[in-house]
Amino acid sequence: MQVMVTDRIDILLTEYKTCQDSIKHQDSRAWTIGGLLLAGSIFGLFKIGVEEYEPLLSIFLSIIAIYLLWSWFRIYRRWGSFVEVAQYRMQEIEKETGYVMRKNLYIDYMDSQNGHNIDETVISDFKNVKSKMGARFSRTSVHKIVKEILICLTLAWSALIIQNIYYIFQ
Repeated sequence: MQVMVTDRIDILLTEYKTCQDSIKHQDSRAWTIGGLLLAGSIFGLFKIGVEEYEPLLSIFLSIIAIYLLWSWFRIYRRWGSFVEVAQYRMQEIEKETGYVMRKNLYIDYMDSQNGHNIDETVISDFKNVKSKMGARFSRTSVHKIVKEILICLTLAWSALIIQNIYYIFQ
């Protein structure tokens, strides 16, 4: 019977590691593509905004830039769903292994007000960690920050579109 328990823990630890690797892969892929698009968008804004381009070409490039940015955001959100599934599974594994590994459960508890489905025996531990962390733990959503950046870039590209439309009809 002891062998089965050890085998089960080994399997769970392997699955936990697989989930961690999946999260790293999704994050790396999302931020590599996103970083290139965001940097390219900022560069494009300055390039098109400073140099003289045909107004219709500027409008076309601006629309393409806005489309690419928001398409990436939709893909980023989809990949974020994969990360959330992996994190949820990691929490299940943490619970099944007797809370030996607690990282994801700690984060879930810190993000929430009451700790959702966490066993009462470890909630006091979590409350202790939460009180020690205090203001150092940020609950700010990365999705929210990314969306705010995209809104700012969309507004900048939209201003460039409006400026070029105004130039055409002037």
